[in-house]
Amino acid sequence: MAKRSVLTLVSEDASQDAERGDYDDLATGENNDSEEFDLERKSRRAETVKKDLQMQKTEGGVFSRETLENVAKLGVGGYIDRIMGPISTGKEADVFLGELKGKKIAIKIFRLASASYFRNPTVLQYIIGDERFKKIKQTPHDLIKSWALKEFRNLKKAEEGHVRVPKPIAIEKNVLVMECIGQDKPALQLLKARVDDYGKVFTDIVSQMARMYQADMVHADLSEYNILMLEEKPYIIDYAQGVLLSHPKAEEFLERDVRNICTFFRKKGVDCEPDDVLKKVKEKKVKGRVKRVN
Repeated sequence: MAKRSVLTLVSEDASQDAERGDYDDLATGENNDSEEFDLERKSRRAETVKKDLQMQKTEGGVFSRETLENVAKLGVGGYIDRIMGPISTGKEADVFLGELKGKKIAIKIFRLASASYFRNPTVLQYIIGDERFKKIKQTPHDLIKSWALKEFRNLKKAEEGHVRVPKPIAIEKNVLVMECIGQDKPALQLLKARVDDYGKVFTDIVSQMARMYQADMVHADLSEYNILMLEEKPYIIDYAQGVLLSHPKAEEFLERDVRNICTFFRKKGVDCEPDDVLKKVKEKKVKGRVKRVN
């Protein structure tokens, strides 16, 4: 049997099930282990990653049983070997450093206890209007899982469009596994990173935005907080709020992304006019694969 890629995407049937709100058997993708991988070893790894997560302390408190079981399923599936410690904490999720086959990974866990955040109209607008999630139930748990699935699918779409993003690996309900940007140590946000040539980085980011636009999507929350820097190369992260160009507010979100980027880079001495950048993003045709250093 041919060895399958570690990069996985929820199957079309599973995606459709998720859009209907049916998460009972949402697949993580192709199994990442050989058929010889024995059940006992799978069970040990599941218990290991569950215990690893239980040892972590977060602002949201202890993890729910459901979250621990979702992490265990990813361990059984061969997508997580270890959970090593926290990388960052956001409004709706915690990101942990993990390990898979000797390489660092990032594990993003959307908090099932943060239902009020996902029911906020400001957040709901990113899901309502997205044709991929028209039939999703608006119960708190379904919204949280939809948010996680949305980020996974947006990352995959951006990667296919040759945008420099963390490579998505697998998802199980509210737990997303992806590439960790920076194998020696996690990369810093653009806000905090040392940058030698802001003009060059600005041009690169505009090119990434143009690639996204060509791929029929808008990030919708782009700023110096959602860009990681690794060897002077920007990697765009946090894609859960990303929308397709068919979204009724896609244009509004794109204009806001452009304003945010221009505001930051102007402070760094880069000549930046939002109208000019917006035109470049929409009209620039970017070809070829993006250079990665991770």
